[in-house]
Amino acid sequence: MFTNLLINDPLILLIVIIIGFIAGIVKGIIGFALPMILITGLSVFIPIEQALASLILPTIITNFIQSFTISKSSFFNTIINYKIFLFFSSIFLILSSQFYLLFSAESIMGFIGIILFAYTFSQILGFQLKFTNNDFLTVIIGSINGVLGGISGIWGPLTVSYLMSLKIEKNEQIKVQGIMYSLGSILLLIGHLYSGIFNKYTFSLSIALVPLCIAGLFIGSIIRNKIEQNTFKNFTLIMILIASINLIKKAFLD
Repeated sequence: MFTNLLINDPLILLIVIIIGFIAGIVKGIIGFALPMILITGLSVFIPIEQALASLILPTIITNFIQSFTISKSSFFNTIINYKIFLFFSSIFLILSSQFYLLFSAESIMGFIGIILFAYTFSQILGFQLKFTNNDFLTVIIGSINGVLGGISGIWGPLTVSYLMSLKIEKNEQIKVQGIMYSLGSILLLIGHLYSGIFNKYTFSLSIALVPLCIAGLFIGSIIRNKIEQNTFKNFTLIMILIASINLIKKAFLD
């Protein structure tokens, strides 16, 4: 796929690479949104299933970097602390990835977009939604998160909405997000190896996006270390709001 674009559509390939770099910067700042930006940007130029496949390797690698370069808390402690959310997200991600061709990704995106918009708007207005790690609501949110991830490759906004409600410090939040997304992206890879979406053809573009996404990630992390907690929170809420509007747009207007 990479060779095909290089030979036949070099301008599109350049745009795709720039999109990957921008996605890395945003992820470095707020810890998520790389898959969201990639699938939104790439699907303008290539089929959505190829865009979904292309985001998988950059997502896996940048998430592992994010997991092990921030905070001193152990990987396994994080898994234990958020085991309910992670368990249900993982189960439903694997299951939903196998039914990608049976469901409309756009309708799922629209449903989640409405939920995210309502949540983010309520946060901006000052309403505080609180979760606990053994709360039934955590099971529901984790399950919905997994379904969205398996079908659309986007599970960052819902995950970060959950973590923000727990009042986690920004660097700890970034690390927890990285661990959650690392596990999720590996499961996404496994699921779409079986679904056939990730294959030899889509692998080449996916691996080609990795270096630029990593470069963007480090630039974004430098920016994040220079901003305060409240600024980080507000910027994150704005990004979730933009993401929700984008999901609704893609579902009902495109």
